[in-house]
Amino acid sequence: MKLFILLFSLTFSISIFASSYQIYCGNSEATISTAEGHYENYLYFSLAKVVGNEVRKVKVEFDPIDLVRTVLSTTTIEVESYSSCEESDSEWGWGWSKNHYVQKITFKKADNSLFDERTIGASVDRRSITTTLVCKETTSSEFPCP
Repeated sequence: MKLFILLFSLTFSISIFASSYQIYCGNSEATISTAEGHYENYLYFSLAKVVGNEVRKVKVEFDPIDLVRTVLSTTTIEVESYSSCEESDSEWGWGWSKNHYVQKITFKKADNSLFDERTIGASVDRRSITTTLVCKETTSSEFPCP
């Protein structure tokens, strides 16, 4: 009986915290893309690579821990949300939210080293990249209804 109560309690407590969180961002030049959350985590910058007579973008992944991000400004574009508690008498509900925003941000290397000279969008001294990102943040969760 104790084992049943323990398993039931664990199952019940885990379902209380069922949730997801994810942010995707990218700039208009398609030279920077980021993701952070429960599903994907990455940070890509683009390098200019000469192939024959063409200049191509090559994505290079950075570990987010190796970079310092400074948010210069954030502007919310649109916020949407939904809760199933509003439509039913159930004790449990679920909900989601979407937040679209624009963020001006500067990236610098944590060790103060320079970005590669081919990094698209790097400052003249190659110590930073400042860009404007368009981001979509989504969350969903299960929770007790009031």
